[in-house]
Amino acid sequence: MNRSSGVVAALLLLMLIIPYVSADMISPGAKGLSYCFRIGNIADYPEYSFLMAFNYASKSGGYVTPTLINPGDCIDFYKASNPTIYAVHKENLNETILTDDFFDYSRRRNYAQQLYNKHMLIPSSVLLSFKSYTDVNDPLDGIEETFLIQGVDDDALDLKKESVIYLYNDDTSETALPRPEGGFEEPRHALIPLWLYVLIFSLIPTIIIEFLVILAFIRKEPGKLLLFSTVMNMITWPIAYLTYNFMRNQLILHPYPILLAVEMAVFAAETVAIRFGLKQGWPKSTMISIVANGITAFIGLFLIPTGYVLSSMLF
Repeated sequence: MNRSSGVVAALLLLMLIIPYVSADMISPGAKGLSYCFRIGNIADYPEYSFLMAFNYASKSGGYVTPTLINPGDCIDFYKASNPTIYAVHKENLNETILTDDFFDYSRRRNYAQQLYNKHMLIPSSVLLSFKSYTDVNDPLDGIEETFLIQGVDDDALDLKKESVIYLYNDDTSETALPRPEGGFEEPRHALIPLWLYVLIFSLIPTIIIEFLVILAFIRKEPGKLLLFSTVMNMITWPIAYLTYNFMRNQLILHPYPILLAVEMAVFAAETVAIRFGLKQGWPKSTMISIVANGITAFIGLFLIPTGYVLSSMLF
């Protein structure tokens, strides 16, 4: 393997090992999934109330705000909290504390802890969790699960998962059928894998557009310029990923500051690459980079359906 082939292989490997999710942030190439659950037959147990709260027995998961579960409610929660479901005799519960001020987190948590310490919470064996993200080209947008109460006594709440509904980005849904061996059918997924989707709709168009821009300025050796555009974009991909993740880790969540930071990082890298790789002067290198990144950023932000996610990831 010659030196140039080794460099290209190393760059491709770097692109593959860039973290898919950084800390609590969803990285480019992924999208969040919504999740909620409901209990379908609460009305059959009028002497009990039901609530979602921290799993005190296992002490697993993170903070969760205790939430009263009413008939028909679909309850969501933070992805890392892994709560469970409890029953409590109505005469032992002050529902006002759980309904008056939803944002009074400390009061609600302290009250649920007191109920647990007094052995008034009747636990279920259900540990709630869900996958919080998927590929950006995946049609799945959300999941709704329904549990049915099989029975409740002073020691245990018996719940069974009755159904799983998958929600898709075309406003359709489907109810998953239970499998004979247990569990439920998987949702339908994208027809093509993410890497091929990105390659077809983002990387190749970016390479071609930037090649045409460079060719319009330099007007010679098109084969060399196409190779240069390809290698340059292999270099700027990891830079775009790292810049995106850095901005998100600073808790900057609005898309436009993130996109601006990514574009500035890529613009600077490509200006240097053109200056030294194609031996152009700084003014010309700067102009080529401005035009190339301006065009691809416009396409990524306004014309590609997935919006700034792909533009910030690739352009």
